[in-house]
Amino acid sequence: MQNHGDQKRKYYRLKYPVKALPRVRINGNVYHVNEVSEGGLRVTLSSIHQFHQGLMIRGTLQLLNCVLAIEGRILRFDQDEVVLKLSKGPSFKHMAAEQRYLLQHFPTHIHMLRRAAANQVA
Repeated sequence: MQNHGDQKRKYYRLKYPVKALPRVRINGNVYHVNEVSEGGLRVTLSSIHQFHQGLMIRGTLQLLNCVLAIEGRILRFDQDEVVLKLSKGPSFKHMAAEQRYLLQHFPTHIHMLRRAAANQVA
């Protein structure tokens, strides 16, 4: 799916409100996930020194309504976040269910994101 501006990606990235952040468990540690797509995750890390670019990651992703196995590699670091490129993770069906849940329970957050995206295109 190709979009304008910040969403020029193969997959749509779903940004979560703080109250609904998914969690990922990697090597027994749990981290908050700020963005999820079919192809990747943006994860907040308190300490990045145990990770490096290209590192293979396996773990579980706790979405709002399910738990999924994930596999992928660290693509890059962005301040206190790590971007993972997934080879195994959420499907389009999972992403659609997540978006529906957020629309039902956090409509203000979704509308704010849509307005911001529309302003970037204009």
